[in-house]
Amino acid sequence: MDGLIKLFLPFLFAFSFSVHATSDAPTLKTVSTLLEITNADDYYVGVFQAMVKEHAVEMTTGEAMKTDMVSKDIIAKELLPIYQKYYTEKELLELITFLNSPLGKKMAQADRNIMNDAFGAADEFGKKVSSTK
Repeated sequence: MDGLIKLFLPFLFAFSFSVHATSDAPTLKTVSTLLEITNADDYYVGVFQAMVKEHAVEMTTGEAMKTDMVSKDIIAKELLPIYQKYYTEKELLELITFLNSPLGKKMAQADRNIMNDAFGAADEFGKKVSSTK
């Protein structure tokens, strides 16, 4: 009997940990809210549509590309397990609170501007490096 307990103890521990880990996992509503606040939902719709086109098999004439199947709701459902892997519900709610604050809104806008400026800097850097001998 003692050997049997030792055999199943690791499985019991793993099960109890997984139940604890998922009990505070982010909800679909929270992930959807985060994606909306950060405008990531629009970005991911484009990415998912591009992947549908990339992986689409040859279609007969007149058959519509299945990119219309990609919606913000579908994106949130697809990304939910990924967010659950890295965040708890509490952490995402705190992040949403921050992103709704004046500093959070400024950061979101600044990040978009920084990203655009970074692409410009990368383009200029590429031109400079490729023109040197």
